[in-house]
Amino acid sequence: MTLATKPLTPRLGEGVYTLPDAALILRLPLTRLRHWVGGYFDAGDVEDDGFLATWGRGRGRGFNFLVLIEAYTVYHLRLLGVSLQRIRVAREILGKHLETPHPFAARGILASGGRVLFDLEASAPGALLQLSPGKQTELRDIIEPFCTRLDFDPSTRLADRFWPCGRGAHIVVDPRRSFGRPTITGTSITAEVLADLVDAGEAPTDVAAQYDVPVPAVEEAHRFIHQLAA
Repeated sequence: MTLATKPLTPRLGEGVYTLPDAALILRLPLTRLRHWVGGYFDAGDVEDDGFLATWGRGRGRGFNFLVLIEAYTVYHLRLLGVSLQRIRVAREILGKHLETPHPFAARGILASGGRVLFDLEASAPGALLQLSPGKQTELRDIIEPFCTRLDFDPSTRLADRFWPCGRGAHIVVDPRRSFGRPTITGTSITAEVLADLVDAGEAPTDVAAQYDVPVPAVEEAHRFIHQLAA
C-alpha cells in the first residue's frame, strides 16, 4: 500500500483539471503532455493501486491541483529519458522519505538552491533517478524557475498556488477559488470569463469597469487564454 490517498471524485478546494487544462496552465504542448503524462496516469488501475490522485477514464480523466504540479515534473523527467517505471518507483520512495502522497509537488523536492530530485539519493537510497551531470543541470534549469512561480503551504510543505504568468502578474491558479481555474488575483473572476467578453467584442476598458479589475488584468487574461502551449 502506498502513502497516497484514493480521491476517485473531485473534492472541493482541491481543484479540478484535465490534461488540456494542464497544457494551458503549465504552458506545455498538449500532444506531448498527453503522451508522457497520460501514460503515467494510465499505467495502473486507480481503484487497485491508488497512488494516482485521479478520477475518471480517457478524456474524462481528471486530477487535482497537486497532481497538476506533479505533472510538470513527470513531463520533464520523461523528456530527459526517465522511464515511467523509474518515475513511479522514485515517486513512491520519495513520498515515504518526505511523508507526503505528492512528493513531486513538495517543497523538499521543488525548492530552489539545488535540492531537486537527484540530490535526495544520499538520504533516500534507491530513488532510481541517477541522472548524468548534464541532465542534472538541465533538470535544475527547468525546475528552479518553475518553483519561483509556486507558493507553498508552510504546514504541509506542498504547493498551494501557482502563478502561471509569474509573480506580480494578475493571474493565479488557486485550487480554493473557482475550482482551481485561473483567476484574477484577489478575486474569483476567471480569466476565461474576461477573455470571452473581449472575444465577443467588448472593449477591455469596459470589461474592466464591469468587473472592477484593472485593464491590464483583462488584457493579460485574454492573452493567457489564447496562448499556444510551446
